[in-house]
Amino acid sequence: VRTWKEAVTLSGHEDSVESCCLAGGGVAVTGSRDSTVRLWDARAGGVLATLCLDAAISSVCVAPARMLIAYGDATGALGLLKPRGLQDR
Repeated sequence: VRTWKEAVTLSGHEDSVESCCLAGGGVAVTGSRDSTVRLWDARAGGVLATLCLDAAISSVCVAPARMLIAYGDATGALGLLKPRGLQDR
């Protein structure tokens, strides 16, 4: 049986996290019922950006080469986000 050691904890959402993924370059992306998508420094654990949206986020997916984030929300909408300033990470 293998055991795992937690590398870092990402804390900051105000409601449950419904989806997360790794975006490459040490960036993680999370979507939450608090209606935010957050970008994290997955190595240090800090928030890089918080994107406030209009509905609870149910899923996130990232195209790392373009740092394009797709999200689905509780209304059934799908959105695409391209955060500025993170392309060079």
